[in-house]
Amino acid sequence: MKSTCSDTTLLGSFLENHDVARFPSLTSDLSLQKNAIAFTMLMDGIPIIYAGQEQGYSGGGVPSDREATWLSGYNTNSALYGFVRQVNQIRNRAVSRNSAWVTYKAVPSQIDSQNVVLRKGTTGAQTVGVFSNKGAKSASYTVTLSSSTTGFTANQAVVEVLTCTAYTADSSGNLVVAMSGGLPR
Repeated sequence: MKSTCSDTTLLGSFLENHDVARFPSLTSDLSLQKNAIAFTMLMDGIPIIYAGQEQGYSGGGVPSDREATWLSGYNTNSALYGFVRQVNQIRNRAVSRNSAWVTYKAVPSQIDSQNVVLRKGTTGAQTVGVFSNKGAKSASYTVTLSSSTTGFTANQAVVEVLTCTAYTADSSGNLVVAMSGGLPR
C-alpha cells in the first residue's frame, strides 16, 4: 500500500462494512476476530468500526450484514465491545504521548504464514503489535521481537497492555513475548 498510495495514514481502515459479509459470518473464532480488529485499529489510517461489529453481529452477505444496531440492546458487556474499547484506549494513549503517532507509517516485520509484527510510532512512543491467524485452539508459543524492528533497548521494561503483563528486553533489546489462545499482543 505504501508504494501505491501517497499517504496511507489518510485512508479509512476497516474490516466490515455494509457491502460485505461480516467477519463473524466467516469464522466464529473470537481470537481471529480480535486479531483482525486490533490490526485494523492499530495500523495506518482512520479506524472504522462498522455498527454492530462491536456486538459480534454475524450477518452474511447483503442484506444480512445490515442488522439493526438496537437489536443488541447496546450491550457494553459483550466481549468485542470491551475489546474495541481497550484497543481504542491503547490508540488514544499512543496519540496523547506523541501526536505524530497517527502520521507515522506503520512498519510490518517478522512476517510469516501465521504472525505479523507491526510497529507504529517513533522510538519511545511506539506501539508494537503481534497479530496471529492461529486461532483460539492454537498451542501456546513465543515470538522473539528483534530490537532492530521494535526500537526496544537493552533491559527496557515493556508492558503488554492487553494482558497487563510486564516484560523486560534482554541485553540486546530483543523481547520474547508469550502468545496464548491465538490472541493478539
